[in-house]
Amino acid sequence: MKITIETLELSKEIREYIAQHTSDTSALAVLAKDEEKKVRACVAGNEYTLPETLAKLAKDRENGIRVLVAVNNNTPPEALEKLAKDPCDYIRAYVAENENTSQDTLEELAEDECDKVRENVAGNKNTSWRTLARLTEKRGYFVLINIAENKNTSQETLEKLAEDWHDAVRFYVAKNKNTSQETLEKLAKDVNVDVQNAATKSLSRLIA
Repeated sequence: MKITIETLELSKEIREYIAQHTSDTSALAVLAKDEEKKVRACVAGNEYTLPETLAKLAKDRENGIRVLVAVNNNTPPEALEKLAKDPCDYIRAYVAENENTSQDTLEELAEDECDKVRENVAGNKNTSWRTLARLTEKRGYFVLINIAENKNTSQETLEKLAEDWHDAVRFYVAKNKNTSQETLEKLAKDVNVDVQNAATKSLSRLIA
């Protein structure tokens, strides 16, 4: 939807509608400067908003707008790096979840005091195996599960997690394609039946 809005006097409701539904990046850039926070929020959440516009909105005074920027798949790594230092835990958590967040930023967030931030770092596909290995020291049920599931987790870390007392952690280790044959053979004899079955299936695929 191509529109021209610079010279038009539009109601707040219409500006909100346009900001939410338009694919016109120029219009979105103009609306990103709107005095109404709901309009700016719609821009921040729009899938067509350009990275440079989102970078500006990352500095917005409203927490809710910065949240939407942290969530948006178009937000550039540089803006996410700045939002990783945001005082709001839930904004940092969304940064940790965003697939545009760089490995360096994720490494920094792995040391965050907020559990949810570390959980999302553990689940991010960009998180390096080194960072995932360090995260195992932080413990936390969901952190360990996400590490066990992550495709970047090393064989050594998975071997360590195969000894975890949480059944769910061992279950996801058994399903991870990086888990070694030796570890899978041990898990195939696990006390938990679900872990046994998952390890047996993975062994079948590995040997086939």
